[in-house]
Amino acid sequence: MSEPNAVYDLSNHYGLPSDVAQEAYELFMKLDRNRSGSITLDEIQECLKLAKIQMVHTNSDKTLLKFMDFNEDGTVSLNEYMKFMAAIHRNEYQEFKFLTDDVKQ
Repeated sequence: MSEPNAVYDLSNHYGLPSDVAQEAYELFMKLDRNRSGSITLDEIQECLKLAKIQMVHTNSDKTLLKFMDFNEDGTVSLNEYMKFMAAIHRNEYQEFKFLTDDVKQ
């Protein structure tokens, strides 16, 4: 499936605007550095480090993984990631409200 079709399907399936689905998909592809189809804790930590993002609390990266890892297998699939991003877009997770505050201002 081509990327535009994948993004269109993700947008429709998760009820996200197409631009939000596109950004989320592109970020997932960047996070999945080994192209396994899922994101690991190591990949999250590496990307946070590359982006020079310091987590305020110890183990925040593990907490982030737990929020996204719905089936608790230790990795985050594209489906789990998009489900999480859709919930953030709908402001269902107040803990991650800071992720959407900048966009809305």
